[in-house]
Amino acid sequence: MEMTANPYRRHSAKCKYAHDPQWKRCKCPMWIYSYADGKETRRSLKTRSWEKAAETALEWISAQRVVEIRHTLTLA
Repeated sequence: MEMTANPYRRHSAKCKYAHDPQWKRCKCPMWIYSYADGKETRRSLKTRSWEKAAETALEWISAQRVVEIRHTLTLA
């Protein structure tokens, strides 16, 4: 099972960087896009901090790896 988790900015209509979801220097809200098990998910991270969003993405990926390891161990 492979998982991706990518944070991005969901810019307001008035933000001058609305064309670039990877822009890190505005204060628009952070969201996360994830893909796992054939399912796409987009969710608000309830933060405006790029650093906190990146930490959350890493936590999601780590949690998925733990689930994978547990799943493998229970099948063996």
